[in-house]
Amino acid sequence: MIGLSLAISLDRLEAFSSAHQFTIQALTALATIAAVVVSLGIAWATHRTNRTRLRAVASIVRVMGTGIDQNNPPRYLVVDITNKGQLPLWIDWGFFNWRVPLSGEYGQVNPLDAYAIPIPGTEIHPEVVKYPAQIAPRATRRFRLSTVEVFREEMVRDYARPGRLRRVCFRFQGAVLLTSDQCRFSVRLAESVKRELRAARSQGG
Repeated sequence: MIGLSLAISLDRLEAFSSAHQFTIQALTALATIAAVVVSLGIAWATHRTNRTRLRAVASIVRVMGTGIDQNNPPRYLVVDITNKGQLPLWIDWGFFNWRVPLSGEYGQVNPLDAYAIPIPGTEIHPEVVKYPAQIAPRATRRFRLSTVEVFREEMVRDYARPGRLRRVCFRFQGAVLLTSDQCRFSVRLAESVKRELRAARSQGG
């Protein structure tokens, strides 16, 4: 009896398969497509989670503290970098570049904090940054690029170079940041930096 029931069930299954073969093929194809979509979704989510994400803002800051002339405090060009990703972010030496649109020019900045140079007018030595420097996920780290005096001198010299079109392009000067994994990001310039750039264009012109 068991053998007879099994044979009848197989016959019914075969008849069902024959009658609905196109439906079964369509469902199989749909399942395959769904599996591919799910795999792509997982891969995209993983890539999005692991990709480099940051925010960078360049500004001019005053240094205050014991042993520093409070009436004429030193000023630095700095950039604050916030790691908005899920993984540690690595910053190489020479990560900051000035960019002049339409000219193809990039000016790499040698970060001042990579050297044991005291604060102007003092014997105070800020901490030396060892590159590549790490920024933990969701953390912010400040890097000293140069003194304002050196920054202004370099900008005036660059703007004074010949070329009318080049000077026009300089009005739209910006900055970019390059990470250790070769990702490029635009740097937002604070109003304090924009003022210095305008003053440099005025002197250089």
